[in-house]
Amino acid sequence: MRTFDNVNIEKLQFGAYKVYDSNQNLIESVEATLAKPDEYIEILIESTSSYCYVNGMEELHKVDGEEYRTCFNIDGGTGNYYLTFTFSNSIVEWDEYSGEAWYEHPKWKKK
Repeated sequence: MRTFDNVNIEKLQFGAYKVYDSNQNLIESVEATLAKPDEYIEILIESTSSYCYVNGMEELHKVDGEEYRTCFNIDGGTGNYYLTFTFSNSIVEWDEYSGEAWYEHPKWKKK
């Protein structure tokens, strides 16, 4: 489980996409759209009502020396979108220890 403290959603953006048929003819084209701040909660709740997958996460960046910024690519019940937010602290907890993680192996440690 991961917990974020002092979260502030900066942006929730539905991604652009294009669909082509087998002859490379464009069937559908959708531009990227930004959700309005008053829609954030409804989108997040609806995303978890049927299914919700995190497809990726952009590397964390320090903002103003006190906060971090990250962006998750989420495929949820409302569609595929990018959720960008800042936070002050993150805590990760595991239910059980299942051995050394791949990044803990000496082969991958930074020297």
